[in-house]
Amino acid sequence: MNRRHVSLVILVLAFFCGCKRPNDIVWSFATPRPWVLASDSEILTPVVDGEVVFFCGGYAEKEGSAIYALDAQTGKPKWQYAVGSCVAAPIIASGVLVLFASAQHGDRIVVYGLDKVLGRQQWKVELPGNPRPPAPVLVGNFVFFAPGSRSVLRIDVRDGSVRTFDIDANVTVEAANPWVTGTREAALFGYGKSSWRSRMDSETLESGPPLGEPVGSLVGLATDGRTLLLADGDGNLSSFDLQKGNVT
Repeated sequence: MNRRHVSLVILVLAFFCGCKRPNDIVWSFATPRPWVLASDSEILTPVVDGEVVFFCGGYAEKEGSAIYALDAQTGKPKWQYAVGSCVAAPIIASGVLVLFASAQHGDRIVVYGLDKVLGRQQWKVELPGNPRPPAPVLVGNFVFFAPGSRSVLRIDVRDGSVRTFDIDANVTVEAANPWVTGTREAALFGYGKSSWRSRMDSETLESGPPLGEPVGSLVGLATDGRTLLLADGDGNLSSFDLQKGNVT
């Protein structure tokens, strides 16, 4: 049975079973995937910018994921850009869409800077692979990202230039769980009981107070610059006073 016949059968079954699209669904969009023996596809959190929806998704098993730009009213594609597989949701600043993707099944992390209107590549940065990197954080025109346990990178969204902040001269067990978060004015990052702050446009690091407890395997975090909230894989939520370092 060819694809045309399969489509016809689906339409006939939908007609007789009364299957209709719910009235509250304005549009839907499906990324391409194989018809036979397809494994899981992926889609990360979408981002809405004006009248455009951006998201990364697709058939990652065969490195078929892409970043898509869709019309927010109709769901029609404006452009798409192949990236392999997705690492993090898109970040938008200064007219540039920044996307973290992985290539060669995680052997490399590739950061793309795309024109958000046309989808054209403006710059690209390749980094060593990391199976579980923390999510990148936007502070002003800079994206902070921890590719591994020994450093945090600051990537300028305007031109892709990279500044490296070394945070661990000697690899330790604690460095296996680096974290990165931020506010409008600064990025905060650390591992174990150690923490640092990098203010927007600053070329230096400020050491923070040691945290009262070492940070374990994280599933989520947030900060307002004064308090750091950390959620771990054991179901615990801890609040740290960033001025004192103690658990509040």
